[in-house]
Amino acid sequence: MSRHARDAEASDAASEFDAESAAAGADGSSGGTRKGRRGKKVAIGLGATVAVLAAAYFGVAWFVGDKVPTGTVVAGVQIGGMTQDEAIETLRTELADEIDAPVVIRHGEDEVQVSSAEAGLTFDEQSTVERLTGFAIDPRVLLGHFTGYGSAEPVRTVDEPALFSAIEAASADLGSEPVDGAIEFEDGAAVVTDPVDGESIDVEATAELVTEDWLVDTAPIDAVMVAQAPDIDADDIALAQSEIVDPLTSGPVTVQVGDNEIELDVDTLTSAATIDPVNGGLALSLDGDALVESVLSSGDGIADEPVDARITLRDGAPYIVGGENGAELNPENVAAAVGQAAVSSDDRVATVEAEEVEPDLTTEEAQELGVDEVVAEIETPLTNDDVRTENLVNAARLVNGTLVLPGEQFNLADVLGPITEENGYVSSGVVENGFNAEALGGGISQMSTNTFNIGFLAGYDDIAHRPHSKWFDRYPAGRESTIWIDTDNPENSIDMIWENNTPYAGLVEAWVADGYVHTRLWSTEYWDVDIVSSDHYNITSPQDVVNTSPGCVPEYGGVNGFSITVTRDRSHGDEVLPTETLDWTYSPHNRVTCG
Repeated sequence: MSRHARDAEASDAASEFDAESAAAGADGSSGGTRKGRRGKKVAIGLGATVAVLAAAYFGVAWFVGDKVPTGTVVAGVQIGGMTQDEAIETLRTELADEIDAPVVIRHGEDEVQVSSAEAGLTFDEQSTVERLTGFAIDPRVLLGHFTGYGSAEPVRTVDEPALFSAIEAASADLGSEPVDGAIEFEDGAAVVTDPVDGESIDVEATAELVTEDWLVDTAPIDAVMVAQAPDIDADDIALAQSEIVDPLTSGPVTVQVGDNEIELDVDTLTSAATIDPVNGGLALSLDGDALVESVLSSGDGIADEPVDARITLRDGAPYIVGGENGAELNPENVAAAVGQAAVSSDDRVATVEAEEVEPDLTTEEAQELGVDEVVAEIETPLTNDDVRTENLVNAARLVNGTLVLPGEQFNLADVLGPITEENGYVSSGVVENGFNAEALGGGISQMSTNTFNIGFLAGYDDIAHRPHSKWFDRYPAGRESTIWIDTDNPENSIDMIWENNTPYAGLVEAWVADGYVHTRLWSTEYWDVDIVSSDHYNITSPQDVVNTSPGCVPEYGGVNGFSITVTRDRSHGDEVLPTETLDWTYSPHNRVTCG
């Protein structure tokens, strides 16, 4: 049978059933008609009742919609029975202080404060009230208008990244840092610092508590803490104890350098030893310099200091004394060898080799310094004061042979000092505060003038100098320099300094002979130098003055004072340096009487 035939039969059968049912009802053979009528009436009645109740429900909801349910409390603030606007304003006013108040986070006895604004915590009073007012079909809200609503959750928003950041920043002092285990040596014995776990705040979990409790619970929030294990724990300490400390302190280590054997005892080893954290564990570290010092102090001929090449003067000309290589122990190699032997239980011999080391200035380097010719020289006449000359002979001895490398400075005070009898000086005439006087080292200003001039004539940079207060005709006017070395008050010192601004070294030669102080500068000529001195101008006559100082020396005077200008130009090929101008005014040699 086809699907269409079956559908037709079913349709016919259904039609027959409906017809029979209708006939039975018509002749009274069944009570279906009366029951159907009663059911329709009940259904209609129930529908009407529901409609009436619904209308009443919605009517009440509409009627009370502008009011907050009776007894409603938000974050401790009573807003029941208020209109929407009244409730919003009340919450805004009453909770203002709590909203602005910092959130207090506590751990044990420690508390920190987090700014609610910086933490991104915001209270939405309007949304809070809107949930409780308006046309609400929530039966709890509607019932609350008659029975009391109770506590309502405030609507809050949270900027989580800001909250996390604020908590993390404010709570840095909460908890404690873990303490790494450590081992130190004292008097040859190991002292152990036990490791201690630390703890830090769980920012995310604590932020969740802040979010839940803000405005609802004003009590401090207990921070959620997590344990922080130290990098160096008890297992690391135990391992270092067995693999480092025990063998290190078990006995001496022998250092073998060639045929030399030096024994380093436990005290020497531990005084040079530290146990340091490395890659999450502990490792032995040895002070190589201290070990080398111990080895050298216990044996002879193990190492030799290198000897620098020297440029001296021999037979009136520079002469190079060759440098010598030395031998030294490399601290890193010594530390490595001793460290390996120190943690060994059977092979406690550290074998190291001395390394050849060149001097700071080799013979070849000295030959390349260009100390070949006289590039500047000057001689100034001595006075008849033999004591003064004695100081100049001593000064020449100290200055002679001074080598000034490229870029280095010649500092006369450093070369001549200290000005003491032990250093060869005697008392002689000086100029002090414009008057003649006596002082230890008197006369060495003549050496200052001579050495200033060889630097000035060679084109070296003038770093510091000061002419005398009055002119002495044994010196070139405007191109001379005094010196005063005050060891007790260095700020009162007057120095003479120039700097070698050439690629060649400068060797200073100085001696006293034939009534003159002689100085030469040996190097390779580099600068073309042109120096011009003006005529004397602003001439001033001597005056009669009285010196009341206890060490007064009468002066007959008679020499005029004046001003002078000295200019210097320097060039090297295309390089031209700025013109220098030295202006100076000399006082006259006054007639001085003591009073």
